[in-house]
Amino acid sequence: MEQESPYRVRAIQAAGGFGVLILVLLLSWLAHPHIHDVTHPFSLDNLIGYLVIAIPLAVAIAYMRWRGRHWRDYGMNAGMAFWKVLVLAVLGFVAIMLVMQFALIPVIYRIDSTPPNISHLLAVRGNTAGYITVMVGVWLTAAFGEEMIFRGFIMNEMAGAFGGTRGAWWVSAIIVAVFFGLGHAYQGLSGILITGSIGFMLNVLYLLVRRNLWVLILVHGFIDTLSITRLYLS
Repeated sequence: MEQESPYRVRAIQAAGGFGVLILVLLLSWLAHPHIHDVTHPFSLDNLIGYLVIAIPLAVAIAYMRWRGRHWRDYGMNAGMAFWKVLVLAVLGFVAIMLVMQFALIPVIYRIDSTPPNISHLLAVRGNTAGYITVMVGVWLTAAFGEEMIFRGFIMNEMAGAFGGTRGAWWVSAIIVAVFFGLGHAYQGLSGILITGSIGFMLNVLYLLVRRNLWVLILVHGFIDTLSITRLYLS
């Protein structure tokens, strides 16, 4: 079988990475105006939220099968002991929270003092059943789904498209962070800046832990768990 040229491989990676990125952004922008309350497990709002992640993930998996790739190629492997993954995740979570709280949040609120629009989550306050429903959704769609799509699939394919060098990985990290923030445009400017900042730090962490996707899944889950729990108790 004739070996593919490097240029063709990079072109395919660019198409795959940017294609899934644009798809998830369009679905997010189209869907979120119709999502008003995600505290009911079998509601249309929740179904739409799951589809926003499930459809791009299915496209990414189809691409991976076509290219003969597996999730272990993107960092979802058992090459690190669970306790090490957990320790790195806790350290990463604490570091991101400290940077956000004491360095970036004050700057972001000087740019836009309006808090992020999270109206679709407000019904979780004091609502135990709704809290459980939202937590399940957060771990499935945000922690697992978004990390597999953004840090796992898109970031790897983009880095490959740019040549796979160290510089290519940093360019990919910046692009993914920008679009990760834009994917949360329904939250307003402050929401874009906050999620984009967190996205960039998650991208950097992904590189620091040698692209171990399990660490990122746990960190993302911890961040959202803290946010939803604060809202539930407020």
